[in-house]
Amino acid sequence: CSRIRQSVRKYGIRLMTFSAVGALLSATVVFCSTPMPERYLLPRKAFEYTDDLEESYYLTSEDDTLKAGDRILGYESEQTEMVAFTGNIAQLERFRNTVTGAIVSGFLIFGAGTLLMTFTMRNGVHENEK
Repeated sequence: CSRIRQSVRKYGIRLMTFSAVGALLSATVVFCSTPMPERYLLPRKAFEYTDDLEESYYLTSEDDTLKAGDRILGYESEQTEMVAFTGNIAQLERFRNTVTGAIVSGFLIFGAGTLLMTFTMRNGVHENEK
């Protein structure tokens, strides 16, 4: 066990660097592969104040987009009054998805690397003892 700990400490910086690079690559892929919606359609009842939003929409299904580039969130039924949000909310949502993808992939790479190192070193330690 002490050999494994020493090896993990020795290669920990490399593993963290590899995880960070993998997270940045993942963020780039997520950012480039997911198009930014033109607008988001959300239920009016999800917000306290929407009086300044004049237009309301009623959709027949969750896949019923009014314009190309619409993204529907929180659809419940045909009777649900939906409102459209554009501008910064779409940019913020895209940024949030990119950051989430980077964090999750960074942790997955780090965890997989740690497991791989542990199993590899454990097998190496057992072979050296024989």
